[in-house]
Amino acid sequence: MTKEIVKLLSDFIGSSATTIDSFLKALYYFAFYIEQQFRDININWNDVYKVIYEYAIIILAIVFIKKMIQTYFLWKSGEDDVSPVHVLLGLFEAITVMLCFGYFYTFFVQIGGNIYESISKAMVGRGDFSINDLAKWCNSGIFSAIVCLILVIEFLVIIWQLIRRGIELLILRLIIPFTAIGLLSSNGGSFAIVIKKFLQNICTIILQLLLITLAMVLASKNHLIYAIAVCLICNQTPQFLQEFILSAQGFGAGKKVNRAIDTVHDGLGAIATWKSMKSGKIQNK
Repeated sequence: MTKEIVKLLSDFIGSSATTIDSFLKALYYFAFYIEQQFRDININWNDVYKVIYEYAIIILAIVFIKKMIQTYFLWKSGEDDVSPVHVLLGLFEAITVMLCFGYFYTFFVQIGGNIYESISKAMVGRGDFSINDLAKWCNSGIFSAIVCLILVIEFLVIIWQLIRRGIELLILRLIIPFTAIGLLSSNGGSFAIVIKKFLQNICTIILQLLLITLAMVLASKNHLIYAIAVCLICNQTPQFLQEFILSAQGFGAGKKVNRAIDTVHDGLGAIATWKSMKSGKIQNK
């Protein structure tokens, strides 16, 4: 009975080797460019991005004109106490994000990929690991078979999590041009919230990839218990990263520029008031 169970588990793990190994060898770019896995459904993603950017720019122009007219000409709504320069800076920031975000993302992913590959190469043994090794180790007994099965399940869960985060990144990349319209507001609108979620996903993916690479190295050296422990840590979303990610109170660079403009504006107003008071006193004398 025990031999039959071991053989069943060994066959199950061996049958999943091809699929899991193919995912484990290209997890980094798989997570950051999940749309490349959808080539079979004949979606031209370049055309999709082009349509999104075109409509985002049109909507940005409409919102900007409407905001300027209603706030500074009709005095109906908006932040009338905020200088028009703030809105112009927000427009410049929004256009920059819309046009340059794709290039920034590609550049960032390439740098992260080089760092990930360098660290992975330093972890000797990663390239020697295969799920077929676990299938062979199952024959050592029922305990080894159960441990190998747990490790395979952990790998599958991590792969599913990376697929989910890759799809989330794809959605965020698609809506970034529309959320950039929120930069016309002094608080950054929804752009700050989306960027925070975006950075959290990126940091989580990189950390999970490094942990699963460490788990593969441990598994290649037959340290299965330690590999399972690392996978368990990898499965838990690193909540502590949220303390180091951009806060949701607005886009930092824009707020600093706006604060500097406010200071200069207030200073010029105080100087003008002082000059008018001084000239009034001279005329009275």
